[in-house]
Amino acid sequence: MNMSRKDLSENQIQGIPRKAFRGITDVKNLQLDNNQISCIEDGAFRALRDLEILTLNNNNISRIPLTSFNHMPKIRTLRLHSNYLYCDCHLAWLSDWLRQRRSVGQFTFCMAPVHLRGFNVADVQKKEYVCTGSHAEPPSCNANSVNCPSACTCSNNIVDCRGKGLTELPGNLPENIVEIRLEQNSIKAIPPGAFSQYKKLKRIDISKNQISDIAPDAFHGLKLLTSLHLAQNPFVCDCHLKWLADYLQDNPIETSGARCSSPRRLANKRISQIKSKKFRCSGSEDYRSRFSGECFMDLICPEKCRCEGTFVDCSNQKLTRLPSHLPEYTTDLRLHDNDISILEATGIFKKLPSLRKINLSNNKIKEIREGTFDGAAGVQELMLTGNQLESVHGRMFRGLTGLKTLMLRSNMISCVNNDTFTGLSSVRLLSLYDNRITTITPGAFNTLVSLSTINLLSNPFNCNCHLAWLGKWLRKRRIVSGNPRCQKPFFLKEIPIQDVASQDFTCDGNTENSCHFSPRCPDQCTCVDSVVRCSNKGLRFLPKGVPKDVTELYLEGNHLSAVPKELSMFRHLTLIDLSNNSISMLANYTFSNMTQLSTLILSYNRLRCIPVHAFNGLKSLRVLTLHGNDISSVPEGSFNDLVSLSHLVEIAAHLFMLAFRIHARMGELAILLTQIKMDSVLIIVQAIKLLLNLYKSSLNFIFISGELCDEVINHCVPELNPCKHEAKCISLDREYKCECLPGYSGKHCETDDDDCRGHKCRHGAMCVDAVNGYTCICPQGFSGLFCENPPPMVLLQTSPCDYYECQNGAQCIVVQQEPVCRCLAGFAGQKCEKLITVNFVGKDSYVELPPAKIRPQANISLQVATDKDNGILLYKGDNDPLALELYQGHVRLIYDTVNAPPTTIYSVETVNDGQFHSVELVMLNQTLNLVVDKGTPKSLGKLQKQPVVGHDTPLYIGGIPTSTGLSSLRQGTERTPSGFHGCIHDVRINNELQDFKELPHQSVGVLPGCKSCNICKHGICRSLEKSSVVCECHPGWTGSLCDQELNDPCLGNKCLHGKCFATNSAYTCKCIDGYAGMHCDRKNDSSNSCRFLKCNHGQCKISAQGEPYCECDPSYSGERCDRGWCICNMFFTHLQSNAEALLMSFRFKENSIYDLNAFVFTENVCQGEIIREYIRKQQDSISCVSMVKVPRVECHGTCGNNQCCVVLRSKRRKYGFQCVDGSSFTEELERHVECGCAKCL
Repeated sequence: MNMSRKDLSENQIQGIPRKAFRGITDVKNLQLDNNQISCIEDGAFRALRDLEILTLNNNNISRIPLTSFNHMPKIRTLRLHSNYLYCDCHLAWLSDWLRQRRSVGQFTFCMAPVHLRGFNVADVQKKEYVCTGSHAEPPSCNANSVNCPSACTCSNNIVDCRGKGLTELPGNLPENIVEIRLEQNSIKAIPPGAFSQYKKLKRIDISKNQISDIAPDAFHGLKLLTSLHLAQNPFVCDCHLKWLADYLQDNPIETSGARCSSPRRLANKRISQIKSKKFRCSGSEDYRSRFSGECFMDLICPEKCRCEGTFVDCSNQKLTRLPSHLPEYTTDLRLHDNDISILEATGIFKKLPSLRKINLSNNKIKEIREGTFDGAAGVQELMLTGNQLESVHGRMFRGLTGLKTLMLRSNMISCVNNDTFTGLSSVRLLSLYDNRITTITPGAFNTLVSLSTINLLSNPFNCNCHLAWLGKWLRKRRIVSGNPRCQKPFFLKEIPIQDVASQDFTCDGNTENSCHFSPRCPDQCTCVDSVVRCSNKGLRFLPKGVPKDVTELYLEGNHLSAVPKELSMFRHLTLIDLSNNSISMLANYTFSNMTQLSTLILSYNRLRCIPVHAFNGLKSLRVLTLHGNDISSVPEGSFNDLVSLSHLVEIAAHLFMLAFRIHARMGELAILLTQIKMDSVLIIVQAIKLLLNLYKSSLNFIFISGELCDEVINHCVPELNPCKHEAKCISLDREYKCECLPGYSGKHCETDDDDCRGHKCRHGAMCVDAVNGYTCICPQGFSGLFCENPPPMVLLQTSPCDYYECQNGAQCIVVQQEPVCRCLAGFAGQKCEKLITVNFVGKDSYVELPPAKIRPQANISLQVATDKDNGILLYKGDNDPLALELYQGHVRLIYDTVNAPPTTIYSVETVNDGQFHSVELVMLNQTLNLVVDKGTPKSLGKLQKQPVVGHDTPLYIGGIPTSTGLSSLRQGTERTPSGFHGCIHDVRINNELQDFKELPHQSVGVLPGCKSCNICKHGICRSLEKSSVVCECHPGWTGSLCDQELNDPCLGNKCLHGKCFATNSAYTCKCIDGYAGMHCDRKNDSSNSCRFLKCNHGQCKISAQGEPYCECDPSYSGERCDRGWCICNMFFTHLQSNAEALLMSFRFKENSIYDLNAFVFTENVCQGEIIREYIRKQQDSISCVSMVKVPRVECHGTCGNNQCCVVLRSKRRKYGFQCVDGSSFTEELERHVECGCAKCL
């Protein structure tokens, strides 16, 4: 074979046999890098005499035979770096070989022994290559027997798999291993005979895993084993682990202190010290560990769940999906009463081999993805009761091959066909109770060969020709079915299906089949895409065949008497037009499934009232049209779910024009009425109530709901929570309270407190407000937290400071009749002339020391304060570069010479705690010493030559110029050079204090003193010049201090003596004490006027005219905020019943504003009294009583115009009754709910 290049890189080659390349003698380029080579047999490359390039880098090579490269005279490139070379006497030949060929094998470093680690093989002296003890014999290896797992490293018969994320023992281990390290993984179990074949094993470390069970013969035959580490594993010390206690008694080799995790009686006890008779299984422990040989029994209970024995209870936790982690010993999983809507195929049940029962009842499950139950072959009971499943097919239950009980009660299933229960041959009990099943196709239960009980009750079966087979099947199988009954046609209603004669199952005029695919468009309608128009067709019911993906449905101009129940199946509807029909009533929850509905048109029908839950679920509704009806009652809470409503066409048929204006100021409600008829007062009251519903979250009245005024609304629910700025809402009796975070106040914590009010900033300093604090921006020359330190004082001519000039902004003071300079931070000297402390804040900031002050033998010291981990402290850049750095909080000294590898030492002390630490570097007599915090000196040892710092040597502090870089200092794998951020103080060279102010080369970002820059509120400081900084704002903020939003209306505000507050797209000025006016531009001397005005539920304010007034809290009104609100349905019913009396006693005027308190009556008018009592009945001579008290209204009072106080409206509702013989039943009762004045009977 003739080839010049052979690329075998990036494979999994582990060894090179002696005769590996005999067939490719002409190859010139052989690439073997990035493999797992650990063995090279002697003479492996002997046939490659023309080889020029050989790459062996990035392997596991520790030794190379003596004559490996002797037969390659043309070699010019050899790469051996990134291996594990062991530099002992057997590798000394390689050092000589590489020294003779300097251009070959560069960067070949020793990795062992420790004292030679990091040294270049060619640079190590021959005398350093020594062998001791067992290593004196020349090593040999067999490439054909070399194996090493891909995730591990193998060297010197040691397999290292630490921290590799392994979940089981690796395979493909070398046969001659003496040590294996598997700690810090996720191994769960040790299988039988795991280590038995590796007879030379002396040490095994499997600590820090998740091992709970070890097979009894895992260590069988390991006679040389002397060390076994098992600590930090969750061992279940029951009868299955008894053998380990006996083993450790006979072989005391476990030295890591392994302890039991369970059961409780042995928890935290050392395994080696427990008698084997204590390892027993009893009661529930035996059941729990029954599968311990097959699975891992972890002890972690999922968050929000409760674990007891093998039961895992995650019920009532508002979960929206299955937990991602479940204990593998779980047998009973309870997930009922949550908010799960979709069961995803996550494979979770593949990890639960012991699972027997799953309870998913009372969730919101609409879909079960195929493959969800893969691996759940052991599950015997599945509960899906009370969900929202509309269709079921066999693919949903794939994997449940051992299922015996399937509960599908109370779902929305409409059809059962031939593939619904495919694959469920083990099911014995099937419940389809309370669904919407009308049709079951023939043969639907044929696959349920083990079925003994099926519950089909409470389904609206249509007993036409399509269901004829079911009667025969029920009679033939004699299966327990609960005796299901027909609901259609009418003449068969409530007749058991199995009792219906075959000839009565007919399709004459009744061909409905819920299992047949509906046509794309009904005959009476026209369909375009997803828009269906069935207008003006004389329809009395919804036509069959409306596509399920319909988005707009037009049914106006027909004869519908009620909203079709079938509409609830169309979940994608965004518009429904039911106008101009004959709809006289709405049922509760009619539209609850239509979550995407945005427009609902019900105008020009015959509606008289709106049930309280009629519009529940319509959270996306924007347009609701109800005009042209006879609506006279809108119960409290009817519009609670209409959170997106933007257009509401008026609901009154007798009202020509009604406009409303809501005023929340001072808690008062005002109503503007225009052009109303005298008989429209009833409608006005209902309109008032409607608006109160729509605005209740902003007006915050005390609201009472329910037809009988027996429910108090909780304002702290998320939909109504009025508290702002993350305040805590606390629900009280009939009201609420907001607990504000620091820095906020107000009834709803809506006010960001102005902390600058009463600030302590002095000398005209500018106060900048912050959350729960403020900052003083000092005028030029002033300093201090509150700008209390003035600039240098101008003293009288007689002061000693008159002719004493302090520099750099220092203040001259007199001490014992002598002038003394008080220096600003960072300066020192008799006149504060020296800058000795600087703060490095820039990205590439540095200071260059003048070379004239440096001598060949130098002692350099400095003090450092920082909270960063890395950075450059000092750098000497010449032919012998030297660097003093921060590295991971320690001080590192690196010295590099041309003829020797770089040397490095580290300080023991850490210096990144923000405090000042002293660092000293001494260069003397061919030594380099590092001293930190006056501790023990660290030395690089005797150097080949004296480090020189000459007159031309550049010396940098705190960083280096970007143009210089660290090119002259050889980079290591752990070097991350970066600029220094922090303070450097008291830099001395040969004990001479350095003045940073006089330095010729000083970069941007070096500030005097050591005060951090923190004035930028929403940004970071950037150096602008040598002595100033500028704020670089975060996105969305602007201003000199980054304290103003880009879209903030307060930008450029005109508030002169106050603070600007943004209100939507405008702003208002909140004046400080003593000022008033729109822009706080007018002095106000009436600030103390509030002392004479007491506001019971509010705060006293000063008007623009200087007059005090009360600003009431929400829910209160009146001149002194002493009038509260309580709105209730019964109050409005009271008004409705006395419309005429209202008109006679209170004359409405056009374009007038009225207070709702004017509607209160004191006379004995007709009203209802709420009565609650138990109802007693006789049921076949047996006495029965209602299970709860039944509320009703009794009418009392008088009416004018020869009318009587009578019941105007009643409702019917089902109540449960309990009889003395233990039986119970449900009966519909009529309750009076509304009283009023009407014609006497």
